[in-house]
Amino acid sequence: MNRSSLLPAILAISLAFLPVAADAAWINDQDGNKIDDYIDAAHNEGRQAAYEGRDTSKRPIIAVFEGANKSAASEYGVYVGYDSRPSDQDVVELLALGVPYAKPYLYIDYIRTQATYSQIQQMANMPGVTRVEAVPILYPLNHYGARVLRARDSRGLSLSQNYQLFPSMETDLGLDGTGIVVGILDTGVNDEVDDVNPLYVGHEALNGKFLGGGNFFSGDPLLNTGLTESENPQDHGGAASSMHGTHVAGTAIGTGGLSGFYRGVAPAARLVDCKVLSDAGAGFGSADGVEWCIFNMNNDWGLTGADTIYSGIDVLNLSLGGLNNSDGTDAGSQMMNAAVNAGLILCIATGNDDTTSYIPSPAAADNVISVGATYHAKTLSSVDDSVTDFSNEGPRLDDGDLDKIDEMKPTVVAPGSNIISSDGDPVATTGGSYKPLSGTSMATPHVAGLCALLKQHAPTATPYDIREVLQNTATHGIPTVKTARPNDPFLVDANYNPASGWGLADGYAAAKELSNSTSGVQVVRIFGTARPNDGEVDFQWWTQREYVHFGFDVWRAEDVGGAPGAYTKLNALPIPGVGDPLIAGDDNRELYTFVDDDTALALGTKYWYRVDWTDGGGTTSEPPFPVIYGELPRVATINYSIVHNTYDEDISSLLGISQAFDTGNPDFSFAGDGTDTQDSAVVIEPANSGTATVGYIEHYFTTGLTTDDNVDSYLPPSQLNHWFLSVTDGNYINRSGRITSYSIFVNDSAGSSSGTVYTTDTPMPLPTIETSTVVAWIPEETVATGVAGTAHFAASEGEGFVSIELEFTRGSNGAEIVFSRGATSEINDRRPLHTNPMVVDDIFVDFRDDTAVPGETYYYWAEITEPNGLKSIAGPIKGSVSITEFGRSLVFAPGPNPTRGSSVLRLTLGYDQAPSGNADARVTVHDIAGREVRTLQNGPMTVGSHAIAWDGRDHGGSRVAAGVYFFRVEAAGLNQSKKVVMVR
Repeated sequence: MNRSSLLPAILAISLAFLPVAADAAWINDQDGNKIDDYIDAAHNEGRQAAYEGRDTSKRPIIAVFEGANKSAASEYGVYVGYDSRPSDQDVVELLALGVPYAKPYLYIDYIRTQATYSQIQQMANMPGVTRVEAVPILYPLNHYGARVLRARDSRGLSLSQNYQLFPSMETDLGLDGTGIVVGILDTGVNDEVDDVNPLYVGHEALNGKFLGGGNFFSGDPLLNTGLTESENPQDHGGAASSMHGTHVAGTAIGTGGLSGFYRGVAPAARLVDCKVLSDAGAGFGSADGVEWCIFNMNNDWGLTGADTIYSGIDVLNLSLGGLNNSDGTDAGSQMMNAAVNAGLILCIATGNDDTTSYIPSPAAADNVISVGATYHAKTLSSVDDSVTDFSNEGPRLDDGDLDKIDEMKPTVVAPGSNIISSDGDPVATTGGSYKPLSGTSMATPHVAGLCALLKQHAPTATPYDIREVLQNTATHGIPTVKTARPNDPFLVDANYNPASGWGLADGYAAAKELSNSTSGVQVVRIFGTARPNDGEVDFQWWTQREYVHFGFDVWRAEDVGGAPGAYTKLNALPIPGVGDPLIAGDDNRELYTFVDDDTALALGTKYWYRVDWTDGGGTTSEPPFPVIYGELPRVATINYSIVHNTYDEDISSLLGISQAFDTGNPDFSFAGDGTDTQDSAVVIEPANSGTATVGYIEHYFTTGLTTDDNVDSYLPPSQLNHWFLSVTDGNYINRSGRITSYSIFVNDSAGSSSGTVYTTDTPMPLPTIETSTVVAWIPEETVATGVAGTAHFAASEGEGFVSIELEFTRGSNGAEIVFSRGATSEINDRRPLHTNPMVVDDIFVDFRDDTAVPGETYYYWAEITEPNGLKSIAGPIKGSVSITEFGRSLVFAPGPNPTRGSSVLRLTLGYDQAPSGNADARVTVHDIAGREVRTLQNGPMTVGSHAIAWDGRDHGGSRVAAGVYFFRVEAAGLNQSKKVVMVR
């Protein structure tokens, strides 16, 4: 890392910021001696008082150093606070005490130094000194998160959650962070070729984003990158740092690499990288790093051409904090306030101490956006969200002034549990890996990225504007897993709660507020639900502000090539508005529901719904929303199962296709669901469940792919089309998981009554690996050309019954089959058709469903358990019983099959082949070489159902040998064969 000078690139910047003094009342000086109580305690009671739990084996709370010769008194890192901006003479006087350095800050009334207790006592008595404060040791505290906050389109995640949050900032407002610069103050971002391991070329999600930065983690500030210098720091901390900075940066501004699946909230934003935490995951340098950012906030970085839009710094992310409570008057907090006053938006984590009324520095700073963490339950809806158990809750300690707003922390909350982002490990990865981490550290960059989008949307908005908009447009009332406490403890704003602040940030609603807060209607969410059983579609929209308008109109169009066709207005009269223009301290959502019960709604049809509103300025059309009425034809169905005891907290799955056999470069992909949409869960609890490290809850999942998913060209699985199930284990608890099954059923044609099931050839079970990813493939790369399905599954229509049959492509003696039936294609709707599993003898098994009601359509499934324990599911396929008696000729599978003796072929001769009521029919048995073995019928056959038995003997009366034989039926235009297997 080479330092470069930034001085020629620095633009004129006024240092006349709002004064930030150090003479306010101070929570850490209870005895009034101007010395931090932590320093007093460490001096009077011993070094252990400076550590968590007074245990020197744990983390230090404040900076304590051994004396230079190890026998001298301990030295403390301190901020010396003054009643006004320190002068050069103040620096001289401190150095005269014999301290090793004295670094004055440009924007706050502090000097940083290192001193013995005796020197600190002398400092406290110097003219103008208001406090001697210990330097705190700070510690590091997307797929779902960016979508939960409305930054990314909800499509492309889990197929079951398409359009759950609509519209989005990305797709419908065109916001991606272009022109915005985000500073990451952390352990360093590994965005370029590593100094130690050149095989690591920088993380793919962050390559090419670096503009400037430096190192600020040293205990000696004189070793830090100078204000007019820049260097690109790196993180070599391994497990100690968790590559924290790279993960945080990936969430805020990462591109997600080639696939873009794990891209961050503002993927087009650029990076300023300030390493304020060491590779050990601790540091002193947040104030120093922020000072550098203030000094360089108007730097043009030497950019030319189109890149000049990335001048300066807009947003800072600090996913870090100290280990003690704060009232926001400490030096670190004051530097944060100075940065906000200068025009920087600061997002800071509240911490992971699982404590209420506890906000450490620097999140305690008055002016910053303090961020807590939520658990989003692997869904996009906020209905099941909660503040996590680890997230610190407010309010902040009272700083003694009359303004209670600055005690109202956190500001907002965001997803922070099991967040997948960039893995910056330069040893174990080459720059294309992603991993899950949890904490308020993971929640904060979501909000920082959101602020980048809002700054792109409203370039003149101040940090205070952004914070206020986030508060007033958030989804209020997110509950906590801790003890609930009432809203508005200071009687200032009824929407504030000490656990979640003003609630879950909503980027789209915030952008709408920044666009226009003085007129019109802010429609902030749209959704539609098809209810074919009730003959209706429920179309809903939510408004935020509503000024005077003339009402809403709802329009519907049929889909034409993936887009709306001609619209028809559905309401005769405008739907009157019932909302109001108030959102601050008031409710901020109004729900409208329009029920479309038009009898012309056709099953299996995709419609588009749109809401318009009209005021004095004209009519505004909101983005159209698609609704599928009924079901579109299935082309494939994916089934898989995973064993894990804390699935939602620990497991993230990704499914897709990669022709290149590379999950990082998929041709089509989507996230697996959480347990709220699982098919079922089976608990097989071991006797030692209390101490076992192996998971024992097996979760089953099914995902149907329809004609609307456009995957036909990737079917069936083959050496050109590798389908994968990628599972990442987040190390939430010390209990291992495993993939136990993975299969894909491919319909012969869209919605057909037959198809083939393909089963993974990756050895099962496949154990998951803590903090790593494992992948099951269909097929594996090494499988020989010509991928064969496991079994073919088909249903045929009968008069009075439905015949279903399963034929394996290889011998599967002993495999157990359970056939089931449902009224819909949803797997949870199915019920078994027989009590005990049917056992396969060789390759074939069938079942006759004679409980089917004529005229009804059913969906059939076959659950397969092979002798080696490998599981797969075939289906769903449609089957029905004909209403017209004997209208259609049908030949059914023989049974029993396989057989050791006789077998019966059932067939229906219908009027389609015998309009006169009878026809000449010939039924024969042939061996596998096509030779005729036996004639069973040769003459007139009447219309109706027939059962023709074969006793397993040839023309001469001898028992035939074991093997494969075929019944052949010829009658008028009917010519069909059915296989039967003879075993001896």
